[in-house]
Amino acid sequence: VLDIGYSDVKNETTSTAGAVTSAKISNTGNGDGSLATSRLGFRGTEDLGGGRKANFQLEYDLTDAGTGSTRADGQSASATTSAAGTTYANWGARYSWVGLEDAKLGQLRLGQQETTMHSVFTAGLAGAANNAIGSVYSAHDTVNSISDNSATIRPYSVFVSRAITYISPVMSGVRFEVQSAAYNTSGASGAVADIRNSLNAASLKYSFGKLNLAAAVQSSKTDGSATANDVTDRDTTAVSANYNFGVVRAFAVYAEDKVSNFGGTTRDSKTTEIGLQLPMG
Repeated sequence: VLDIGYSDVKNETTSTAGAVTSAKISNTGNGDGSLATSRLGFRGTEDLGGGRKANFQLEYDLTDAGTGSTRADGQSASATTSAAGTTYANWGARYSWVGLEDAKLGQLRLGQQETTMHSVFTAGLAGAANNAIGSVYSAHDTVNSISDNSATIRPYSVFVSRAITYISPVMSGVRFEVQSAAYNTSGASGAVADIRNSLNAASLKYSFGKLNLAAAVQSSKTDGSATANDVTDRDTTAVSANYNFGVVRAFAVYAEDKVSNFGGTTRDSKTTEIGLQLPMG
């Protein structure tokens, strides 16, 4: 997928602490990821017989990461500086998992993959997981920026590393998923101790004719207390629905995201989006 486009985004923030002030910021840009994240990926299925399959997916984004930039899918981009001082971009890994699937028992996936929250949230968006301007999904995840205030906040991180995910088969229109992950992020040049990360999540989906309903809960923790007593907890819930009326398809999603860190700073954000899909011409 290769995506080049142009966008014009304006954010306006009003502060109610003391005197009321407004700050208007306008950003215009052209480049990668205006609608879809440019990416290169490989995926495959091997039939093992008896209703069993082996699956894999390996995918990288093609964004020029650079220093201190953010990828179009909301994940932080990494950059490495060589001994000579030259900075070059690392293509960010999106999917990197292998799995086994049984027609009666369901699927088991191991590796870096999307959070189970992702499919629930995007099922309630008319723009799905595309970077559509104006959608709450288009904004970057701000879990590490407690002070950020934006009308468009994606209330979760899309990908999680070293995850174990179980996806049940569909039973009377119902499917559930459970997910757990635990991994460390190494400090740069040994100056910072490892940051311990963990995530636990579950989701439930129901389909009946033209109606689809979904709900998910997710709890994560980032623990860097070895050096700075820095612990951030995050709890997210989401419910979504879509219904196909024939010509028009309606979508709705609601999510709550609560973040607290070691200093007592908290952020409690509520996100709602309602949309329609309809043919034009």
